[in-house]
Amino acid sequence: MKNGNIYDGYLEWKNWGESFGLIDDCTRRYYDLELKKIEGNLKGQNIRVLEIGFGNGSFLTYALERGWSVYGIEVNDDLITIANKKGFQVCSTMDYLEDNVFDLIVAFDVLEHITSNELIEFTVKIKSKLKNGGFFVARFPNGDSPIGMKNQNGDLTHLNCIGSNKIIQLSKYCDFKLLFIKGQSEIFIYKSIKKTFYTIALYPIKLFINLIMKVFFFPTTYYFFCSENLVVFFKKEI
Repeated sequence: MKNGNIYDGYLEWKNWGESFGLIDDCTRRYYDLELKKIEGNLKGQNIRVLEIGFGNGSFLTYALERGWSVYGIEVNDDLITIANKKGFQVCSTMDYLEDNVFDLIVAFDVLEHITSNELIEFTVKIKSKLKNGGFFVARFPNGDSPIGMKNQNGDLTHLNCIGSNKIIQLSKYCDFKLLFIKGQSEIFIYKSIKKTFYTIALYPIKLFINLIMKVFFFPTTYYFFCSENLVVFFKKEI
């Protein structure tokens, strides 16, 4: 580890770099599914989108394919350099961006890298960048379920374990309308027949486990999902 920085070598560990900006059909369909509930709000001209923590750049490419004006934020200087060379509009902080301009802000696998104290300030800043009626969509390891712990505990850079109650609390602190919380969308059809069969066969088992866990262990909990990741939708309303 260079200079004791926990993010040194992160690109190599995640296998990002040469494949930057590439998107396969499964990933494209996944983004379609996650954004389906707000699809009607993302049509028309001049849709402005911001991705925080753009990582390997797949969502940046997805947004361009949709005809959106897309911007990216990333703390990793190497990723910023790669994205710039690929022609994307990116920078290292939201501070350089105007307030009240974005229709959609997304953060896939980002919130778990932020401490609870910083998360409040971070969310308030995101809200300030959205237009009135704009949406913030975030995905993070599911802190409510043991199934999410492999994702949560599988990365030294993860600082915060987040479940549904913490999200509800965050929405109240930030006066940010919480539209809904859900488990990560499932993709069922893959190029591999074996993987397709496995995914379809496993799905009812996941639903059954979710029901058992909810009824017997968390009967008073409003939200409970056994999925590896949770996805949350906020909406800015004045």
